[in-house]
Amino acid sequence: MARLKVKQISDFTTAVQNLIDNDVDQGAVSIANNASSIATNATNIGNNTTSIATNAGDITALESTQVVQDASIDALEALATTGTNMDAAQNLSIDALEVLATAAASLNVVQDASIDALQVTDGTHNQQIAYLQSEQVVQDASIDALEVLAIAAASINTVQDSDIDDLEALATVGTNMDAAQNLSIDALETVTVNTATSVAANDAAIAAMLNLSTTDKDTFAELVTFVEGIDTVNDNAIAAYILSNNASVNALEAADVVSDASIDSLEVLATAAASINVVQDASIDALEALATAAASLNVVQDASIDALQVADGAHNQQIAALQSGQVVQDASIDALEAADVVIDASIDALQAADVVIDASIDSLETLAAANAGANTYIKQGGEPTSTTSFRVVTAVRFSSSDDLLVFVNGLEVHPVGITVLTGEEFGAAPVGTAEGYSTANGQTFTMAQLGYDLEANDHIHVVGVRA
Repeated sequence: MARLKVKQISDFTTAVQNLIDNDVDQGAVSIANNASSIATNATNIGNNTTSIATNAGDITALESTQVVQDASIDALEALATTGTNMDAAQNLSIDALEVLATAAASLNVVQDASIDALQVTDGTHNQQIAYLQSEQVVQDASIDALEVLAIAAASINTVQDSDIDDLEALATVGTNMDAAQNLSIDALETVTVNTATSVAANDAAIAAMLNLSTTDKDTFAELVTFVEGIDTVNDNAIAAYILSNNASVNALEAADVVSDASIDSLEVLATAAASINVVQDASIDALEALATAAASLNVVQDASIDALQVADGAHNQQIAALQSGQVVQDASIDALEAADVVIDASIDALQAADVVIDASIDSLETLAAANAGANTYIKQGGEPTSTTSFRVVTAVRFSSSDDLLVFVNGLEVHPVGITVLTGEEFGAAPVGTAEGYSTANGQTFTMAQLGYDLEANDHIHVVGVRA
């Protein structure tokens, strides 16, 4: 009220000063007229002071009303806060359920991953078992082949032993044949020596007979003459002797040729027998080396068979261990699947509870929205946008049935067009006012015929229902 009075006086003083400044000749008539106007205005100011005093009582009543309205607004805000807290509690419950559902989903993912990993491991174990079984089949085949080879080697050893026996018998026969050949050669050499001795004796006898001759009978003619001169008896004896001697010589020479041929044949046969002996010895050595190699092969084969049998036992143990592990894995998978069923049931129950809670929340939100729409009052300051208008941040309802109060510097401003009982104040009939505020959107307000301009330092307050 004091601010309004000062403002009106200040405006009046400013207007008078403007008149003075704009009066070129500073005429006394104008000053007199102004003095009269000032006196009239002073009277009006006195009347306005009385009106202001009356308005002060109204303002006090309005301020009391505003206190009640503020209390109502505070109660409504407390109710809104309670609804907000309830919403927060419900949101926390929803968040907890969502966290639980998320944890259950994560657990499902982990369990699915575990089941997948166990199934992959199970497949790997099956592959290892299949590989070990196939390897065992190969090893069994190898053992069978080695056993067949051992039997064949034993048969070869038997055949080789028989061949060695035959070659040794043949070598014995060759040795006996060599002894017989040597005996035959010795007999022939003895005959040859005897024949040579007989020939030498005959030559000596002939030489002796020739030496008994008195004449030199060194020609054939002399011999013929000499022989013809001997008597027939002697001639016949000599002739017979010569013929016998020649026959013996011829027989001995023929026997010597036969002996030489026999000796050559026996030498060839001995050479062939020696070659055969060499070949037989080489064959015997080869067969003995083969027998030694076969014996070594038998040892190696026996060691291989033993090693394969040991490996086969180890493989059987591995297969048994893998099969036992597979049984454990199958039990783990069954347990995880059973737990997954329980978790799925829990998730279904939580989702069903979540549906019920969502329905409850929706119902509470609908109720809260209805309450908020009907009872949410706000009190906010206004910001002048011109000398005749201002705006607020949050729009409010502005129909004739809504509670909307506008205050400027603590004074309530009525809406334009409201019917007031002006007769009580000025002695006139009730009329609709042309001054006051108006708004088209509940956020921007226009002031009309206030009698002063809105300034930046004016205190503007709006109390109303949130739009």
